Amino acid sequence: MYDILYQKMIRFIFISVVFFSSYFLYAQPAQLDKNKDSYNWMVGASWNFASPAKEMSNIQGLAYPSRFLVDKHYYGGWSIEGAMAFGKFDTIGVFADTVTRKTSFFSLDANIRYSFQKSLYPSQTLDPYFSYGLGITNRSALGTNVNLNAAVGLNLWISSNVGLQLQSSVKFALTSDILKSDKHYLQHSVGLVVRIPEGSITDSNFSKRRYKKIKIIREKPKKKKKKKESDAK
Repeated sequence: MYDILYQKMIRFIFISVVFFSSYFLYAQPAQLDKNKDSYNWMVGASWNFASPAKEMSNIQGLAYPSRFLVDKHYYGGWSIEGAMAFGKFDTIGVFADTVTRKTSFFSLDANIRYSFQKSLYPSQTLDPYFSYGLGITNRSALGTNVNLNAAVGLNLWISSNVGLQLQSSVKFALTSDILKSDKHYLQHSVGLVVRIPEGSITDSNFSKRRYKKIKIIREKPKKKKKKKESDAK
């Protein structure tokens, strides 16, 4: 009974990820342009917690930041994110002998992120977002596998460039039995992010000419017409 519910849940989440990914991918450019020039780069560090999908309550993490990200703003609400995380969790659900295994993991992810901050409502503090992408995860007890990522999160901007980030993601192991696989897991994080505005690192206008050439047009003096001799007389 539990396995049937688990498979239905995985199927529902997987279909939802595919649907919403397609929707955001083909969103109207006019809508995306509302937050065109929000930032240039964003970096962050956070505490990372993970659990097997079949043991959602069995969340394990480290006492120090273990997830790091670099995000590059692309256009509108879209950005490209690269993230690295490491950690551990104890699991018994994926082994037949029901012995608790201490499993460490390391992951690398490349995601596409869409921010709703200015497309839904003009807020300076709340910044909800959705992201999806691909990643590679290595777990000492399960080996290495490629996974499909889907995440929802919220940035709470304390100032214009510093914020608190909360995120929860599900990672589907891309195996032949994707609906029944025991390698899916959940990943949660909380930490700080910093936005780097356009031009803070390199000024994109530096190479442009500082002064424009002004073409001065001087009017030529008009030549005086010679009076006719008949008029002179």
